[in-house]
Amino acid sequence: MSSLYDVQGALAKGRFRFARRHLGALDGMRVLEIGCGGGWNLLPFADAGCAVRGYDYDEEYLHEGSKRGLDLRMGGLSAALAANEKADLILLSHVLEHFLDPQETLHQIRSLLTDKGVLFVEVPNLFAIRDRLMRSLQGVHTYTFVPRTLERLMNRAGWGRVALNPVIQSLWRPASAREPAPWPVDESLARETQRFLLRWQDAHPLLSRMRAVGERLGAAAATIGLLD
Repeated sequence: MSSLYDVQGALAKGRFRFARRHLGALDGMRVLEIGCGGGWNLLPFADAGCAVRGYDYDEEYLHEGSKRGLDLRMGGLSAALAANEKADLILLSHVLEHFLDPQETLHQIRSLLTDKGVLFVEVPNLFAIRDRLMRSLQGVHTYTFVPRTLERLMNRAGWGRVALNPVIQSLWRPASAREPAPWPVDESLARETQRFLLRWQDAHPLLSRMRAVGERLGAAAATIGLLD
């Protein structure tokens, strides 16, 4: 478990630096993470003087994080909502892509923020994963994103961008939601996605014959279309 904390801890410091670069001083902030794992993302915030709390379903991770002095609790978004949590910064790191209805999830999260609160969202970028494509197209990811599709989803759910980088680390503040309407078809993005998947398939011809692989590639293309 300690080696996992070493690996995840290095990534967590990058997320912390991203938030500090765009938000300024963080000390004294209340930071809440949904899907916190062992709390590695919360550690640098705690070290910076923030009051942190996390929710997750993995008992082993929660136990390890608690041993490091973190306030970690069993449950997910529903548990945080039931507890009437309020935070200045909410972290969703590699979590949003797992929800069945991310737009509704983003609506619910608004109630957990303070008046000037900010939401951090990080999701895998389909176009950045390259040789790690199959690891990204796993069965537990409901949606696949690129920066453009994440921003459209966030805008539609009533969030305004503070910062967004190519890795798809991002910060958002509540804004006015757009009027519900059918998702527009972005033909240029659809073609770009198709070219990306075909290049990957050509580079791995044996894998493309596997049924599971074909299903994952098809799901990736389909979800890109749904979100655009």
